[in-house]
Amino acid sequence: MEKKYVFVFDICSSTKMIENLNEEDEVDKYNILIFGFDQFLNIKKDKYCYEIYKFLGDGYILLFDAKLDFEELLMFTLELTFFSEDILKWFIENYISKVQLSRIGITMAVTKGFLYPFRRNEDINLEYIGLPITLACRLQSTLKDRKHVNKLLMPLSLHRKIENYLLWKACDKKERIVPNIYDNTSRKYFEFNPIFFRSFDISLIKNPTTKLKKILLEEPDKLKMFRKLNKKIEEMKKVYRQSE
Repeated sequence: MEKKYVFVFDICSSTKMIENLNEEDEVDKYNILIFGFDQFLNIKKDKYCYEIYKFLGDGYILLFDAKLDFEELLMFTLELTFFSEDILKWFIENYISKVQLSRIGITMAVTKGFLYPFRRNEDINLEYIGLPITLACRLQSTLKDRKHVNKLLMPLSLHRKIENYLLWKACDKKERIVPNIYDNTSRKYFEFNPIFFRSFDISLIKNPTTKLKKILLEEPDKLKMFRKLNKKIEEMKKVYRQSE
């Protein structure tokens, strides 16, 4: 039995993007978008102490060390959201042409609790079962509307761990009925809105060494990441041209 944070996120409008690429016979180009997310997640995993547990085709499940301060996990949420905005905008401008997407961004949920590891056979990686995974996936699935884009849903128990006033200010109390959990009764959760910080006056953060300020000013490895991504794109383009 292991205690973990379970963080689930989904790429909005991925089905419509794939449908559009399919019409152009270019579904393989979706790999470019996923490669970008893979790059980001692999670069950040040591910094934020998580493992990439599962890729779901249009999203991921990440498992964070339970000892990680929850405010650190919210810092990761900021970085992930800002990166997602940038790469999705770039990808859509370059590869999605015929369809209007009503939701551009990601939706996220996080829980914490005990997971039970098991291995179905020796040939596959360790897997986990437990309520935290089920709850995180179900919570994320309730974020269906346009207003939910780039929001993180969390239970009350995690919201109580937030001490930083600015992070606390970016949260709103919500009620949700999570399908087939807690007898389908309505419960209180909190939505964390990373976009709150897009229009935030950074000069109000007095301490120049604070992690929040560093993230809002953007880290230099973000540019490095996009350079890697562009290099991979050029390699993929050569493969596409050869196959035509």
